[in-house]
Amino acid sequence: MKKWLSIVALFVITIVKAQACEVDLSDGVGPTTLSIPSQTITIDAAAQTSTTVPVYSYDSSLQSTRISYINCLNGTPFGKSPYNLGPQDTSTKLYPTSVPGIGLKLRWNNASAFGDFPSEGAMSFPSTMGRFIYPVGSYFRIELYKTQPTVSLKNPDGDILLPPGDIAYNWVLINNIGHYAQKLNIGQILVVSTPACTFNNNKVVDFGLVTAADLAAGGIEKDLNFDITCQSDYGNYSATAAISTNTPSADNQYIKVKDSAGNSDRLGIEIKDSQGQLMLLDGSTREQLTNIVANTPATFHWKAHLKPTAGILHPANGDFTAQAEIILQTK
Repeated sequence: MKKWLSIVALFVITIVKAQACEVDLSDGVGPTTLSIPSQTITIDAAAQTSTTVPVYSYDSSLQSTRISYINCLNGTPFGKSPYNLGPQDTSTKLYPTSVPGIGLKLRWNNASAFGDFPSEGAMSFPSTMGRFIYPVGSYFRIELYKTQPTVSLKNPDGDILLPPGDIAYNWVLINNIGHYAQKLNIGQILVVSTPACTFNNNKVVDFGLVTAADLAAGGIEKDLNFDITCQSDYGNYSATAAISTNTPSADNQYIKVKDSAGNSDRLGIEIKDSQGQLMLLDGSTREQLTNIVANTPATFHWKAHLKPTAGILHPANGDFTAQAEIILQTK
């Protein structure tokens, strides 16, 4: 009786295919994070609104070595997308920030030209397959725009405009940050605002006709009132005033007055603040008005006191002059 031994040989044939559109590390680097460090921007409360002219722009670090994808088929999708941002105003291409009235535009530069976010395209090669490159020198840019006349801020040290983190990426094949080729990471972006102010920069105190009797009685005192009005994104503002002169007395307590004969040692002008306190003429003493409602004047009620400084010596008859500079600071 014959027996047949049946031997079945199984052959497993594995066909290795190159993955479509994969990073070629032999010709560059892998997915790269470009960055913008923490920033504090300062805006003027009176800055003009615009959706085309930014108040600030910042560029990321540059792509130092190219990113190269190989085996990419014609029609492979790629694009640019925001991340962790609110809905875009498509008419202006602006994204919201944490401060209403300040918008964000995302841009990417391929080392020769800018493109806005978002965008999507399809790869195109002379043959059915090709190489797709993110070049050396490419980078992200963020642009910040003031879109409302007044923005509402709370912290004079800086309101958070953008928190730290990833906010944009370039992608290949799949629109997902997990498939990024480049992504943009930012530090915390803060914003502060400076008041925009108007004031009369030429103040004249007219002492009129001064007689020997006036000087013998201690001199003449006149009002020196002035104000400053500021627009503020914080809803209120503070104003500080000081005074200085090029012709102070030795103790900085009065301004030397020059009479018609050129004498400057016979009359002086003391300046007193709104509380009647003597102001030193070197700018070292200050009066501050706080919590002034925006767009209403901060008014200083000072006094200018003309007095004799040379005992029995009288100034020459005629006009006399003195000059000083009021130094105003706002916050």
